[in-house]
Amino acid sequence: MFNPRKEVPSLELCKKLKEISYPQDKYGFYWVRLKGSLVNENEWDLIYWNEEHIRWDERGKYILLGGCDCCADYLDIIEKIKAPTVRELIEILPDKIEFDKKDYYLCMTKDCIGYNRIIVGDLGAIDMFCNEKDIANRIAKALIWLAENGYVNFSKNKLN
Repeated sequence: MFNPRKEVPSLELCKKLKEISYPQDKYGFYWVRLKGSLVNENEWDLIYWNEEHIRWDERGKYILLGGCDCCADYLDIIEKIKAPTVRELIEILPDKIEFDKKDYYLCMTKDCIGYNRIIVGDLGAIDMFCNEKDIANRIAKALIWLAENGYVNFSKNKLN
């Protein structure tokens, strides 16, 4: 069975991606905190955000939960954070990076005990996340490292 929580990074990593300017304006999975009669404002939930879940009215953007408008519960969005899927993250990873005037290629492997590794050539710099078994978290950590070290730019031109 499909489990979206295995396809996206943890809430903490998604917060970090948002801090370093990962785009928040695309449809897809989001961690959200909502305000309404049926929800706890302090809890985060993972939802798929698309046009069927969004309604605009004179008060602004609200999320629609439920199967039809007649039984909809409109809730204020306190906060939403993009939760990119493994595929979205992989599409942003560069094929190679330049370090010390040499090109290093990114390689993804799985070792004999099931840990996914992301290695940059013989640098091994990104393989510092070897204790992370979750592939979405590992790729997110690598992408954060690449962005913080100037190898990835989250501008709209790079993501479209």
